[in-house]
Amino acid sequence: MKKELVILSSLCLLLFLPFSIAYETNFTIPSSVKQNLAVTSYNLEPYPVEPGEVVTLYAMIKNLDNSPVGVSCKIAEQAPFSVYSVRSDSINDLGGGQSWRMEFEIKVDPLAIEGTSNLELQCSSSRIQDVWITTIIPVAIRQRYALLHLENLTSTPDVIAPGNSGSFSFDLVNNDESIIRDAYISLDMQSTPIAPDKGVSVQKLSGIAKDSPQHMVFNFLVLPDAKPGVYRVPAIINYTDSEGIKQGFSSLLTLKVSETPQYIVLVDSATKKSKGVYDLTLKFINTGKSNLALMHATLGQSANFAIEGPEQFYIGSLDSDDYATQTITAKVTGDSISIPLTINYRDPLNKIYEDKMQVLVTISQVLKTQQGGSNTWLYIFIVIVVLAGYWFYKNRENRKRRMTRIN
Repeated sequence: MKKELVILSSLCLLLFLPFSIAYETNFTIPSSVKQNLAVTSYNLEPYPVEPGEVVTLYAMIKNLDNSPVGVSCKIAEQAPFSVYSVRSDSINDLGGGQSWRMEFEIKVDPLAIEGTSNLELQCSSSRIQDVWITTIIPVAIRQRYALLHLENLTSTPDVIAPGNSGSFSFDLVNNDESIIRDAYISLDMQSTPIAPDKGVSVQKLSGIAKDSPQHMVFNFLVLPDAKPGVYRVPAIINYTDSEGIKQGFSSLLTLKVSETPQYIVLVDSATKKSKGVYDLTLKFINTGKSNLALMHATLGQSANFAIEGPEQFYIGSLDSDDYATQTITAKVTGDSISIPLTINYRDPLNKIYEDKMQVLVTISQVLKTQQGGSNTWLYIFIVIVVLAGYWFYKNRENRKRRMTRIN
């Protein structure tokens, strides 16, 4: 009896086995159905993505068939990504050969490890249910700000005169957990009034570890013809990050070029108005390279000088190798006087100056210089008289000789 049951069971198995194999074999999807959709492009904004932030995924889906079809898409929920919100995940009627853009907001796990993780986008058509076309999207997860940055930027000295040497210094700090390699640091001096000192404008670091800042120093020379002012010098940093990706950024260094203002004040001329009262012409000469601005002056009193007007006056801008004049009226005692003067102005860096000085002058000397025109005419008159006397003398001598010959 047992043998008959075994034989019967074997016959049943043999009977149903061909049907089972046929079902599995026939459950195939025609290639025309499986491939009627394609993800033609995608992008993430912003990118690269940072741990803990929400980014938007855009993807273009194209219907490869000639007939319309409904399309729906979804994101496979797997770490470190999750769907934050759905903006557009389906379309009921996508025409043949047409494309449609889907949008998802993706949340990145705050504890995501920096590196590259795969995001799975799955799309299906209404032509066949539960058949999904999967597109693998590699996503770079890392901080978007530079893995390197500069700290403690200084220029020595703070203000440099044309023709002098100086230096830039800063610390190069690694923000990454891994070592930054092959860092090239250079200064772009082409549009600035400086040149490399001893020809060094590019430096290289083979590696920069976290919490091990590298101190950089660049020496330079300010060109002798540099104009005073504030200049921006770009520092350019290129390096390779822990994933072997070349990165780069730039930072601006500040250069202040100026020199101590140099000018002189003198009494250029004097005109006597009455006894002890003179019009004095003050002359301000900028003998330095820096232009001076907002210059104004205030006159004081001394034992032999009393200002009658104006006590204060505005000069304005006084460019390099230029001068300005101002006439004042004063009562003076004696020939040699001292004029108290306070001058306020600003240099090209907007630094405020106040200079107090005593302008010394000998009245007789500037009066002589002023009256030089009248003395010149006197000299001309004397020369004319001398020439005329000589002519009359020679003429009289000639007449005497002629009369002597006649007699």
